[in-house]
Amino acid sequence: MNYDPKDKLNIFRLYFQLNLNGVIRFYRESKRLVNKELTYINIILQGDIPKQDRKILLSGKNEYLGWFREMLIINCFLLIYSHLEEALSRTLREFGNSKTVYKSSGIDRFKKPFIEEFNLRICDFPKWNFIVNCSKIRNVILHANGNLSLTRDTDEVRKACSDLGTNVEIRRAKIVLHEGLLQEFYDAVEDMIEFALQGITKVKR
Repeated sequence: MNYDPKDKLNIFRLYFQLNLNGVIRFYRESKRLVNKELTYINIILQGDIPKQDRKILLSGKNEYLGWFREMLIINCFLLIYSHLEEALSRTLREFGNSKTVYKSSGIDRFKKPFIEEFNLRICDFPKWNFIVNCSKIRNVILHANGNLSLTRDTDEVRKACSDLGTNVEIRRAKIVLHEGLLQEFYDAVEDMIEFALQGITKVKR
């Protein structure tokens, strides 16, 4: 089936929006269920229960408040980033040259193809530096479980963490993400995808 180019762009836009919204809905629902479980645990802890049961419940509570929330944020952060790369890759494939060859790595690898295909400097996106910094910490999280001691670019990654502000923390040489980064990253990715789709509509073919 052949689509009008504008219809195809709108289909792409809707597809990417649904994907991103799905991640946020997943995060919020998971958080709701965790808070529900914490409320239940707190109610039980207020009663007279065996010492061993109390110990188990407190351990579970600490897990929910600690690593579980951290893992939830990290996984949703990685999902959002994956949708960004999919959006940029599919935009190049569907509206440009399907045989695009990337000559660099990370988010920077999209700069040259977008210029060549659409005369669009995606690095002119207002939040480009923010996206690049998120890309740097994403690589460490994905390839080294956030452990800075296992990356060759420790100073560069530390600077990226610092530039991202209080929503990113280095704790015992490991990167820890806070909830505020998730929403900020979601907004930036949504805006960047729209920036790319609007940019290619200006190309005369």
